[in-house]
Amino acid sequence: NKMKTSVRNIIASIFIGATAINANAEQITTGSVMNTNNQEVITYTVHHPSCANTSNGSIDIDVTNGATYSFSWDNGMNVEDINGLAAGTYRVKIETNEGEVLFASFDVEAPALLEGMITQDNFLNSTSLDLFVQGGTAPYTYSWSNGTITEDLMDITTEGIYEVNVTDANGCQLNIGTYVATEAAGITEETATFELYPN
Repeated sequence: NKMKTSVRNIIASIFIGATAINANAEQITTGSVMNTNNQEVITYTVHHPSCANTSNGSIDIDVTNGATYSFSWDNGMNVEDINGLAAGTYRVKIETNEGEVLFASFDVEAPALLEGMITQDNFLNSTSLDLFVQGGTAPYTYSWSNGTITEDLMDITTEGIYEVNVTDANGCQLNIGTYVATEAAGITEETATFELYPN
């Protein structure tokens, strides 16, 4: 007497819902995984990392029909929800007690690296620092070493190091600085007089 086991391998279709930004600027993606019978099997929420090069993302799965599932992730985890994730693609094999097998793939995306550059504009009697910031999650806040909280520094007349701490909406931080020399901060104009005599 042979026992026949029928295993149905079903490639799941993933329907990704709208990406939402909450009050803390956390980026999340929600959606459902449907089987080939168009039945919702799970819903999920992907919490994306808050900063580039961090590992605080997670994937939260909720079983929708009360079935008992086993989960096997490509990173070796065998749990329903995984966390401590960096940016990347994570795949899971989901098996039901009835032998149905589903595969799903989730993209965890981090913001671009927060970067900045300071350029100096030297004028006759002062220097201005122009800050350019990109990456991270806007809006940005600024805190200069001299107490200024604007993006750029204008009318600098004092020599020294000027540093700025940039914080994005997720709390990611960047600290950069530059040196303003006395010659640049206070340029003096010198006039020379020449007298020419014929030979």
